[in-house]
Amino acid sequence: MKKSPFLFVGLGNPGIEYEKTRHNIGAYVLYHFAMNLGLTFKKESKVDGYVAKGMINQKKIIFLLPTTYMNLSGESVRKCMSYYDIESSSLLVLSDDTYLDFAELRLKMGGSSGGHNGLKNIEKELKSQAFARLRIGIGEKQTHDLSDYVLSNFTKDEQEQMDKIADESIEMIKTKFLSDEHSQAEK
Repeated sequence: MKKSPFLFVGLGNPGIEYEKTRHNIGAYVLYHFAMNLGLTFKKESKVDGYVAKGMINQKKIIFLLPTTYMNLSGESVRKCMSYYDIESSSLLVLSDDTYLDFAELRLKMGGSSGGHNGLKNIEKELKSQAFARLRIGIGEKQTHDLSDYVLSNFTKDEQEQMDKIADESIEMIKTKFLSDEHSQAEK
């Protein structure tokens, strides 16, 4: 039986104007992860995204940065999973979370979208909540318009912590999601 590759998706909005916004922290971490492995992203129109491929501990990994806007991320994820024949148990989505303190990380299998439009669209397109999520805290701002907050840039102090957050996220993915224990649990 062929083992499904792992698919890691970094959520964010396309375009340079969104690159350093809070909403794009998932894409930032995924890009950092791929660069650490020496991987290069290539645009693949058939999956509506940029894709990089590599191996970690003899496990095939596909990295996806959707070129759809956040609210339509699920279309890209569904197309990629279909094209590469990926099981939902091998999917990990990296996203921002306003309910977690800045830099706080939470990795878990399944659960709700928590109001996150990108996750909500992925659940709709896959018709399932049965996939892993790494939620990366961006802090909760008490504002009337949450979209203004998530689309705002990080502060200078927060930007200085981004590589550390990315490194901690990568370590968590390697030890908790790509571990042999996780692989055994999926069998």
